[in-house]
Amino acid sequence: MTTGTAGPDDSGTDVFAEPAPMFSLGHLREVVREHWELETPDPRPLDSERDLNVLIDGRFVLKVSNPAESADVVDMEVKGLAHVYAADPGLPIPATVASPSGGSIVHLRDDAGRDCLARLITFLPGTPVENRPLDIGLAEQIGATAARMSVALQGFFHPAAGRTLMWDIRRMPSVLADSGIEAGPLQKLAARVTPALEAAGTLPSGVQHADVTLTNVLAESDTVSAVIDFGDMHHTAAVCDLAATLTSVLRKVGGDDYGEYLTSSPPASSRAPMQPTPCTWRTRCSRDTAGAVRSFGASRSPVSRRTS
Repeated sequence: MTTGTAGPDDSGTDVFAEPAPMFSLGHLREVVREHWELETPDPRPLDSERDLNVLIDGRFVLKVSNPAESADVVDMEVKGLAHVYAADPGLPIPATVASPSGGSIVHLRDDAGRDCLARLITFLPGTPVENRPLDIGLAEQIGATAARMSVALQGFFHPAAGRTLMWDIRRMPSVLADSGIEAGPLQKLAARVTPALEAAGTLPSGVQHADVTLTNVLAESDTVSAVIDFGDMHHTAAVCDLAATLTSVLRKVGGDDYGEYLTSSPPASSRAPMQPTPCTWRTRCSRDTAGAVRSFGASRSPVSRRTS
């Protein structure tokens, strides 16, 4: 298996341990001029967890992957974007910009002498939903967007999707076991959800974006304008993809009532069955993400607290 994004690759390096690519502004100008024939007087670095993202001419983003990143994973991202666009052209995702030679991925060497892979994608407007208030209407859009993404990826296959990834929800018991935590709330949580995680292996599965979260969903005004960052794609159950989105929403609107919602909310299966059809999946995701916001709002009102 390829381990890539969230762990050591075949060379034993780790994308979280390896420093992000290092390029001077002058070097970045040379890169986009040589490989994409673009002139950019003021390349602007953007926030990134482990890579180097640079805004080019206000229209593009140069993505330079961490030197420890697997070439197979980068290839999966590029091909995954293309597949989603072909399946659902209306879904707001970046497009990969081919070089004049026709290639999508170029090989670079950063200022520290490390080999890196880079690609150019289109820049999409909006700000992360993480940085703004979240209301029911926007939550519904996020749920619908997550559903469209999952449906659009149906039929996509790539060998790198089978990698072992820390973020795969199904791996929670083993990740927790390796953490050294021996007691407390996390162990109780693990005991409660492990049977469900084991059952996830029998549920409809496929390559999932797995990170349609509030940091990767952009919005303008009250409308979702983009979904970015395909770096955590992997093969898992579709419901795990939904869980990642829901967790992000709950964290945003949560607080002291976080556990109250999780324990008092009726089972998801009682609201809508999990069926791998576009209409049902989209409705289900919209209901659940909006329902999280509604439930927290109700649980915080004085009336609901007195009558609950």
